[in-house]
Amino acid sequence: MLKKSKIILLFYGKFWLFTQGTSVAVCYISYHKTYGFLWALPYFFYLKILLYGITWYLISQLSASQFTFYQNLTLSIRRLFVLAFAIDFILFFTSLFLLQWLHDTF
Repeated sequence: MLKKSKIILLFYGKFWLFTQGTSVAVCYISYHKTYGFLWALPYFFYLKILLYGITWYLISQLSASQFTFYQNLTLSIRRLFVLAFAIDFILFFTSLFLLQWLHDTF
């Protein structure tokens, strides 16, 4: 199980910078244009789904031959993307609520 977790994180690392970079940019814009983050939570959610769909498409088209490595380790492409999506959402919403807490506290 630990080995598969590392492999999933390796897969997520391919597009982590893109997804987290856009998340930080959206948070920065909403923070400086409004009074907080929580009003825009539904918009963040839909934006993350849209960006993840674009990422899924681009990786599927540009790196299709590299999926053989993951399939040989008994990880389907769908499972890889779903688990990476879950990791991305956990990181995003954790950081979002942490920023909101820091904003309210200080």
